Amino acid sequence: MEGASQTAPLILIVEDDADTLLTLEFMLTDAGYAVHSAASLPQAYEALDRLPIAAVITDSMALQTLDAIKQIQPLCDYAAPLPVGLITAYRLPEKQEVERFSFAFVLPKPFEIDVLLMHVAAMLASALDPATDVEARCIVQLFESMNQRDYQKALACCTPAIRYYSPTNPGQAIVGSTAYRAFMEQRLAAMAGITFGNVLVYSAPYGRAARYTAAWEDPLKGQLQASGAITARFQDDRITQLGNRLPTM
Repeated sequence: MEGASQTAPLILIVEDDADTLLTLEFMLTDAGYAVHSAASLPQAYEALDRLPIAAVITDSMALQTLDAIKQIQPLCDYAAPLPVGLITAYRLPEKQEVERFSFAFVLPKPFEIDVLLMHVAAMLASALDPATDVEARCIVQLFESMNQRDYQKALACCTPAIRYYSPTNPGQAIVGSTAYRAFMEQRLAAMAGITFGNVLVYSAPYGRAARYTAAWEDPLKGQLQASGAITARFQDDRITQLGNRLPTM
């Protein structure tokens, strides 16, 4: 189900109970959010791969609470750095046990509509504002520069010794601004008309993490769209390391 304005934040609901799903869809669309629904984790992963999701709300889908939390944990990892909230009908374990997992919130059923909406608003507010956060602005400018094919402007967001870790070869860095520019030009030329959008930036250990969408034209399949994530580390407000997965510090 899709609802609300096209500019409204898109919330992914992961729920295998049809009645609960309809209730959540109504609550969120009535509050002005756009909604996409998934009845299973594979469906959720597929939505995260192609849609500009802003946040995720998932039900627990296991017989015991801790098992449910462990089962949903891969969804948090897949959606990262997007915030993921968990709703559950099961009795919650000790608070410190829940805090070991990376949920934006854990909400027991039954719950008040206002409480859920408060948590959703807090999740969406966790994205950094590029107008006030220098490092978030740097990441947004990098994507804008790539859309413009302005490679000099893109490199201005990076240090001369930029290290880029490609998702296809994360163990081998592309080192230096000259090599990174050549990589950008090659990749963008290979995907006709590719543009990036819906960039959301979050705080991350040692830097910033972002989700984005990409759209391009495939000669056989036509217009395609996908979502991705990237992590950046900074030196003097410029990107010094960039990649889907960076080396552990």
